[in-house]
Amino acid sequence: MLKTLTFEKREIDFYAQHVTYDELTVGDDYYMISYADGDCKIPVMESLIYLGKNIVGLDSAETLYFQDAESYRAGVRVTDSPERGTYELHGLKPDQLDMIYDFERALEELMRCSMQRKKIFR
Repeated sequence: MLKTLTFEKREIDFYAQHVTYDELTVGDDYYMISYADGDCKIPVMESLIYLGKNIVGLDSAETLYFQDAESYRAGVRVTDSPERGTYELHGLKPDQLDMIYDFERALEELMRCSMQRKKIFR
C-alpha cells in the first residue's frame, strides 16, 4: 500500500520574493534559481552556502560570496586556497540577489514554476 503525505496548504505571492542582503547569514544555505527558457518552465537550481563579504580579498567589501554546497560540505574552503576546479564560487553585489532564495522561498518559486507549466497563471 502506498502511503501519501498531505502538504501544507499555502498562499504564495504572484511574484518571487528573493532574499535581501539584510537576511543573509554566513554559513546558511541558499538556492540560486534561474530558468533555461523565457517562459519560466524549465528551472535550473543550484544549492549554495553564503560565505560573507570580501572573503577572498580581491573585490570591494560590497561583493557577497556564495560557494557551491557540494564542495563546501566536502570541507573545501576558499580561504584555504584550494585547487582550482574543486569548488564553484559566485560573487554578487547586494543588488544582484534576485535569483537567490532561502529554502521556503525557493520552494515557492518552484511551485510558481509548476503552476506556470500547468498553465494556471502566466
